[in-house]
Amino acid sequence: MKWRAINHYGVRIDRTYDCPELGDYRRQHSGLTGKRGLWEVHYDPYDLSQVFIRTPDGWITAPLTHRTMVAAPFATFAWRHARHMVAESGRDVTETEIARALDALLTRAEHEPDKAGARVAARTRTALAAHRPELLAQ
Repeated sequence: MKWRAINHYGVRIDRTYDCPELGDYRRQHSGLTGKRGLWEVHYDPYDLSQVFIRTPDGWITAPLTHRTMVAAPFATFAWRHARHMVAESGRDVTETEIARALDALLTRAEHEPDKAGARVAARTRTALAAHRPELLAQ
């Protein structure tokens, strides 16, 4: 769980998450003064394709803004590895470039694995198979 602001672009936890349902909550105080007005955000570290934001009206599921670019679920370590690959390549380290690299990494690892890519893909598959979080209670 993290505490985050809901900004005009959505919610940021190392990546950006957004959806239309966040509209009324953007740039608004959560009402929790003890948390400096931030919002409660839950996520599954083994599937970073979405986050869950608690609002007074219930939970909102916000997908990763680049979710359509990444063909498979992925974990924190896969995102970090893709970020490292982008940085080493000399390209600008943007979420778009990381998402492209991540998708290429996961796709390549399934078909033509290199040593590092195969490890990341195997860890992702194993983590997803072994980790099935319970649904959040309201």
